[in-house]
Amino acid sequence: MGSPSSSQSKGDDPVMGNVLPLFDPSSETVMFEGQMWDINDNRIFNARFEKYLNAPPANGEDDAAYRATMDGIRQALSPHNKTKGGRVDLNGAVALLEKASTFAQDGRMSESIANAVYRIWLARKQTRELGLANDRLRKDRSDTVRNAELASRPTGLERRRSNGTAAGAADQQANKAEDMVGRLSAAGEYATRYAEVQAKITANEGVMAVSELESKLEFQGLMVQFFTQRRFEHVVAAARIYTEFYNDGGGRIQFKEGSDAGNMFKDVAGFDPTVTTLDSLANEAIQDTAQAVEAFDFLIEKAERASASKRLMEAFMIGEFLPPVQTVSLEKKQSILKFVKAYNQLLSSLEVKDYALAEEKVNELRELAQDFDHSKPLAAINTARLTSSMHVQTAINEALRGNEQAYKENIAAATQIWPTNPELKAAFDTISKQGNRQSQTTIDLDRLIATRSFRQINTDKERYMVAVVDDPKRKEELKEIITNINTIDISIQQARKLAEVGNAYGAWETVEDAFTQFPDDPPLSKARSDYAIQVAPFVSALKKAEELEERGQTGAGLAWYLRSRQLYPASSFASAGIKRLVDVVLPDQVQTGQP
Repeated sequence: MGSPSSSQSKGDDPVMGNVLPLFDPSSETVMFEGQMWDINDNRIFNARFEKYLNAPPANGEDDAAYRATMDGIRQALSPHNKTKGGRVDLNGAVALLEKASTFAQDGRMSESIANAVYRIWLARKQTRELGLANDRLRKDRSDTVRNAELASRPTGLERRRSNGTAAGAADQQANKAEDMVGRLSAAGEYATRYAEVQAKITANEGVMAVSELESKLEFQGLMVQFFTQRRFEHVVAAARIYTEFYNDGGGRIQFKEGSDAGNMFKDVAGFDPTVTTLDSLANEAIQDTAQAVEAFDFLIEKAERASASKRLMEAFMIGEFLPPVQTVSLEKKQSILKFVKAYNQLLSSLEVKDYALAEEKVNELRELAQDFDHSKPLAAINTARLTSSMHVQTAINEALRGNEQAYKENIAAATQIWPTNPELKAAFDTISKQGNRQSQTTIDLDRLIATRSFRQINTDKERYMVAVVDDPKRKEELKEIITNINTIDISIQQARKLAEVGNAYGAWETVEDAFTQFPDDPPLSKARSDYAIQVAPFVSALKKAEELEERGQTGAGLAWYLRSRQLYPASSFASAGIKRLVDVVLPDQVQTGQP
């Protein structure tokens, strides 16, 4: 997302804003993982939200069938399942999970739960088989102990009785020694067999314990993954299935020491979650999303689109994949889209200090939404205009006094505040009487334009704007140069923000997109080079794909585009290249609208 704010005063709730995203409509920020994120400064989120606003509602037959299947899964896993006499129908739920995974909306996530259940069944089967094997080994161990005891007893037999002579006594001692050697040898063999049997029993018990633990940890990890992906319906289903297999109280989630997920719950939320906690939080998120959509419907009926857009944005942020969000009508979303676009244009015009356009957008927003608070932007617009005009008047007075330095400072201040202030012409008319300064400035401007020294022009733009105020052609050229520099600087700033959150790929694509339009700008070229070094494999793959595409080697080019998208799945360059080459390979399907 966008850059986080340093302020963390909000979010006293240890759950909302830490474990679940919390939207603040007053500042249009989202608290997540203990930090504040400005969604208006996040082009990725804005693009995703606008894509949602332009998408038709998920009210087709497949959508209805999918939601019915998910409802069936919840019903089957309910402890109050009437069809099973108030018992959970685990087999029925698993069958429905397999069915749900066939729908595109599911993203094969239900299949992941079903596969996890299957692996638990296999682990349980292995445990039972190992238990039976250990029972047989324990019987073998008992037999070994008994045989060892029998082997250790004296036989009581003598090969030759003593006849009272010395030779007879010697024979008797030899027989006893031979008998003892035989018993000791048998006892050693039984002891070895006992140790082997005991080792097998211990090994089997270890395998049983590890198999059970691995299946449990895998299932817990799957639930945490669903939760972080905001797939709350799948979290609920997985949690209910977990309680059917494992009777470990609350089912405390076991995180790897130092993992990001563990830190999110432990360090920020202040506790290690349990399966019951995830179930509760998921249900809370589902309920919050439904309530936000209900509030949106109510506000849209009252034409309060400003508040309605915030409520829908809040619902989208938390429950993007939930039915209440997916089923909002296209008509209502289009109504919000008009407001969102106008609002974003207002922010952009204020950022570049185009107060005429800003005032136009304020009036447009007032017509679109009766609850739009126009006082703040209008106050900013009027204050900027007044301040700029005051600087212009001061500049004129200083020019008449011959104070050139003060004139320059005030003209610069006026231009900085309001670059398109029409009163700047009056200031120029005054100063032009003091010599042929305008002519020289115009010559300088033409020279810098010829040498493409646009950065230098932008640095001293106030002087040139005054000089060309009566020259429509040069004025348009200068305006274009200033606009281009602003565009470049905004691209560099956006790339810097993406790099700060670890997205060097997006940073490079941002400056690369600008570089195709403005290849002569030194700061842009440097930023492009810096980010290209950070994502060299991705850039290399992309350039290789473009070269192959230019040579007409469609198959190889497509492979390299796919390779580049593998390195950066969100790449717009790779996606565009893949689409171009697919259109070349399958033109008939493209024309007929086939996927």
